[in-house]
Formats: sequence, structure tokens, C-alpha cells
Amino acid sequence: MFETVGLLIGLQDGRVVIEDAQTGEQLLTSQELEQRVSQAEQQVSQAEQRASQAEQRAAKLAEVLRSQGINPDEI
Repeated sequence: MFETVGLLIGLQDGRVVIEDAQTGEQLLTSQELEQRVSQAEQQVSQAEQRASQAEQRAAKLAEVLRSQGINPDEI
């Protein structure tokens, strides 16, 4: 154990692992971290696309309501 930083370093299935000594939580490798970042970026992109589609649908609905004499801001 490296007491100054509170980490445990060992081997698991032939690879080096690092754990937080207080929580026992295994720290991510740089490759695992990059993968998680990539997944998060992908999720953000998908959420942005869905938000954009929802905004477009709302705008179209507002147009339909206005064409029928209904103010969509008063609904």
C-alpha cells in the first residue's frame, strides 16, 4: 500500500489494478476511462438529437395551432 496517496496496487487476472484503500473501489485504467468518456459523449449527442427533434415537432405543432387561430403560448 502507498500510504501517502491511499492506494493499493496489485495484480488481478494478469494485469495491474489500483484500488482506493479507503473505499476498496478499483480505479479505472486510462483505456477504461477513455471508453467511458466516449460512451458519455455518445449519450450526450443522442440526447441533443432528441431535443432538437422535439423542438422541431413543437414548432410544427405551434404552426398548426396558429393556423387554426389558437395561440400556442396561451395553452
